[in-house]
Amino acid sequence: MEIDGIEYEKQLEKEFEAKINMFIKLTGRLILWLQEEGIGYSHILREYEKDHNGETVKTAFS
Repeated sequence: MEIDGIEYEKQLEKEFEAKINMFIKLTGRLILWLQEEGIGYSHILREYEKDHNGETVKTAFS
């Protein structure tokens, strides 16, 4: 059975929304886990302020 363009777009929107919701849910779980482990945002940002060569790089949060 073929579906028309409008139905196809609606289906794609539903799938995209489901993926966004899953991303938000998993991100929330990750943040909670990091907090439980005692890893805060400032620690994470300090760790990622250095690039692979060990040189300090400017980040949006610096």
